[in-house]
Amino acid sequence: MSARGASRPARAAGAGWLALALALAVLAGCGDVTAALQPGVAEGRGGVEAQAAGDPEGAEAAFTEGLAARDVPRRVQAQLWHSLGLVRAQRQATAEADSAFAEAIDRADDPALRARYAFDAGAAALAGDDPALALGHLRRALVLDSENPAARRNVEIALRRLADREPPRPTPFAEQVKAQADSLVAARQYPAALDVMVDGLRRDSSVAVYADFIGRLAGVAGIETGGPAAQPPAP
Repeated sequence: MSARGASRPARAAGAGWLALALALAVLAGCGDVTAALQPGVAEGRGGVEAQAAGDPEGAEAAFTEGLAARDVPRRVQAQLWHSLGLVRAQRQATAEADSAFAEAIDRADDPALRARYAFDAGAAALAGDDPALALGHLRRALVLDSENPAARRNVEIALRRLADREPPRPTPFAEQVKAQADSLVAARQYPAALDVMVDGLRRDSSVAVYADFIGRLAGVAGIETGGPAAQPPAP
């Protein structure tokens, strides 16, 4: 299954996508007897079954137990961390979920899996009302899979939420981030400028005062529409 196909149930950033995504988080080797015997797989299946039975605490315990097993293959580790992130996001533990997703992304050697995990991390952050965190993950998902319409749509949602808020006055750090991005825009390095702004936003919430600028950068980089680049944003 492609990253786009795996992400399709999660198009709307809300609680419903979490249960659907978890249902898709079937651990490796379901149809392969040898793979099914790998360390961590049985615990992962138990976690999925516990979640399906309405026992998120049992699911989290099972995934954690699987991660604690010896000699768990790297791919299975990635899937266990991803499933753990989904369960934590479902109980609205946004920070803990994000930590689990970060571990999953780090262990996913397949770019399609990394794109899926980054998308799910972004959708979870958006569902947890953290648009700045969501924007960083969704940006990464689009770098890995630029044709993901769900990720582009969620980028738009995150940017709108940032623009709707009244951000604090920019700190000196935020002003430095903006100046660095302006320099990159002047050099027509639009994706790099967007990365600078997104990274700065994750480190300092006052960077949100430049939400409109970030939105225009996203358009120029082709993230929001996937079409022709827009006019370069004014500094």
